[in-house]
This record gives sequence, structure tokens and C-alpha cells, in this order.
Amino acid sequence: MAKQYKLESNLVAITDRFKDIYFTGDCLRIKNNVITVLQGFEYDGCTCSKDGNWRLACCFHDILCEHDIEGVSRKMKDLILYDELKKRKAKICKVPIAGIYYLGVRLFGRIKKKHIERLRNVV
Repeated sequence: MAKQYKLESNLVAITDRFKDIYFTGDCLRIKNNVITVLQGFEYDGCTCSKDGNWRLACCFHDILCEHDIEGVSRKMKDLILYDELKKRKAKICKVPIAGIYYLGVRLFGRIKKKHIERLRNVV
């Protein structure tokens, strides 16, 4: 799947969900509640949905899902998306979308990437 976006500077999120988690990987650093996505990371925005001014929230979710991180479950990764969408006050037609996106990634997050591309062509 082609990556549409590339970070021009580091992206940082502070969360209480990653206490005592330390990780260093390609373009990703986690140190005790601070998640840093490094400049140059390429991502596809909000998969199978509209990209709004909250696209960077999806960047955190994308990079977290690309890595197996000891002590970090898929649910924790999905909750970071939820938290970041709420921080950005993400809305479509004045409707807050954090809960909707969270439900979507919980229900459909395990779909293989080849199926995602097929869905993107339908949406």
C-alpha cells in the first residue's frame, strides 16, 4: 500500500497509558509515557476513512501497529488513537469521531492489508 504522507518533523504524544514502557525502533521512540514518531516516517493517513485535521492522530496508531512492543497490547495502541483524536477535537459534520474511529479499529483492526486496499477502493 502506498504511503501518502511523510512527517516533516518529530511528532510527540504524552500519555499515561505507556507507564514504564521503553522502546526504540525504526522512527519510533517510547520512554515512560512519551511517544515520539521521528521525522521522515511515512504513513497512509486514516486508513479506509477520511483524513481531516486529525490525520496525525492516525500516524501514532499506524506506527504503533507496525511494531511488536513488549507490554503494549493492540487495545492500548487503539486507545492512543482514541486519545489523540479527542485531543484534536476531531469531528465530521460537528459530530465527535473519536469513539467511532476507536470502535472501527477495534472491530476491523485485524483485517489484512490486502483487504484494506480493496475496501479503500469501495469507500
